[in-house]
Amino acid sequence: MEWGKLVYLLVIILIGYLPYKAIQRYSKDGFASISTRLAFLMTTWFLLLSTLLINQTPNLFVNTSLVSIVGFGITVLLWAFAPYLLRRIGKVPTQVIIDNPKSYLIRTQPKMYMLKFCEILFQQAKFAYLLFEVLGGLPQISRIWWFSFIIIFLHLYNMYFVRAAMLFFLVSIPMGPLFSILILNGYITVAMTIHLWFYLILVSWYRLRHP
Repeated sequence: MEWGKLVYLLVIILIGYLPYKAIQRYSKDGFASISTRLAFLMTTWFLLLSTLLINQTPNLFVNTSLVSIVGFGITVLLWAFAPYLLRRIGKVPTQVIIDNPKSYLIRTQPKMYMLKFCEILFQQAKFAYLLFEVLGGLPQISRIWWFSFIIIFLHLYNMYFVRAAMLFFLVSIPMGPLFSILILNGYITVAMTIHLWFYLILVSWYRLRHP
């Protein structure tokens, strides 16, 4: 393991998430009431950091099979229209919003889907850097185990920041092996597609099940 690169990655993660998590935790309404300008600035910040990490991951390769690329493209298109489409599904989960004013994706605001998309992109970029640069010298099975352990460890801090933190922590357990295998085999677009669909399904469930 490249310990120096691991420390570097942890610093990038800290820099990237410091404003994001601070707003999520300490702002009265979390992201629910941030301005479009601030959402755009944070989106740009995630894009810059994602580009930085990807440019420093020369061994990353992307499988350009038709199915994976088309599936990713359709998912991105759906994500772009999600705020408008989700408003037509079920009802606004008013009680959930009252109980947790910081819920933001279920409010279906376009600026928040733009920000969340780039935050997911940043996650995938850090996954790729972790697998190919930090753990690149290890055998593949060791990379999968180390990757899973580190990701589960990093998700522990979500217990302090997010609602339904236990759900996200439990999801991170199978996510580690799944995403590592996909990314190591060039299917980072498939990993991101799954990541995006997780939130689309979660928000849809809230709008269909909660009054």
